[in-house]
Amino acid sequence: MQTIYEFSPIVCADKDRAVDLAGKLQAANNKLNDAWALKGVATDAAARAAQYAAGHTPAPRQSAAALIENAKAEVADLKLAGELHAKQAAERLASETVRYLKSLRSGFEKDAADFAESFRAAHAALVKLDNLKAHCLSNGVGFYPIVLDFAPEAEAVFGWSRDKSGAVGNLFRALVKGGHLKELPKEMK
Repeated sequence: MQTIYEFSPIVCADKDRAVDLAGKLQAANNKLNDAWALKGVATDAAARAAQYAAGHTPAPRQSAAALIENAKAEVADLKLAGELHAKQAAERLASETVRYLKSLRSGFEKDAADFAESFRAAHAALVKLDNLKAHCLSNGVGFYPIVLDFAPEAEAVFGWSRDKSGAVGNLFRALVKGGHLKELPKEMK
């Protein structure tokens, strides 16, 4: 079964764009940090002299402030772009999720129908086991594991087979409500 990212190129592109924007924001933050480091060099005469002595040309005094302002603006723009993209991507994801779930519906309908019929058959078998258990107990022979070796475990999983208000009854009502079964088993009515 494919994921929503495999199903929808739109969602996949949005994810890639978010990663790209995050990378650009990180690069802009790095550029801002570098600009702040340059400002110290641009305004400190001793640091500028050390730069010249090391064979490097320090940034002009006025350019460090401009670099900082430009880097701040770029960081702000990228943060806003990321927020805008996240909002738009969330809207597209919601739309694509609906489309994706609709594409899964036919397979779900078949699987749900198979489950409903199998569950009905398992429940009918459980009712027969409960009838056998009741027969053994009512005839005074007791509850012998020789005959009903897994009945306690089945009852632990399914509950009492005729419990209309238990989990099994609730599941049958949900299956009928969902259209996967036509009617409740007679024990659940």
